Amino acid sequence: MESKQAASTPGAARCTQPIQDGQQAYPESFAYDARSESLRVGSAIIAPVPAAVCDFKVSGLSVVRSWLTSRMARGGGQKSSALDQIRPRHWSVAFTKELLELVWILEATIAGYNDQTKLFRRVVESDCFTAEELPSPPQWMRLPPSRESRAKPQLSLGSR
Repeated sequence: MESKQAASTPGAARCTQPIQDGQQAYPESFAYDARSESLRVGSAIIAPVPAAVCDFKVSGLSVVRSWLTSRMARGGGQKSSALDQIRPRHWSVAFTKELLELVWILEATIAGYNDQTKLFRRVVESDCFTAEELPSPPQWMRLPPSRESRAKPQLSLGSR
């Protein structure tokens, strides 16, 4: 299900100064300026990028920083095999598009937090039921599965 924002507009951030094409211009660094809400990637500028987007973390992982670090000229992150040495030779238009899409997704995610908080509060403050109010399962439902039932497929997806 798409949000209304995703359906109407991709997001506020734009590439206000493009990343130069070619191997010599492959970005080696990036920086965020909170005052101007701009993300500098090599010679490019992406703006506006709210601090909340730039600082967004999932399980402690800084999403934008991680994405950019792994795509800089030297790469970044953990190396697990020789395949990690296979890298693009230049920054592509696709990278810029992916970065903008990442920023837009984070913008939309953060924009939904107020509604999520309101819904959560309504659920928590609503009437709850206790375990005693739930029906008690019959004894046969409490038994472990038989050997025969474990041998049968648990889920049938129809005939093939």
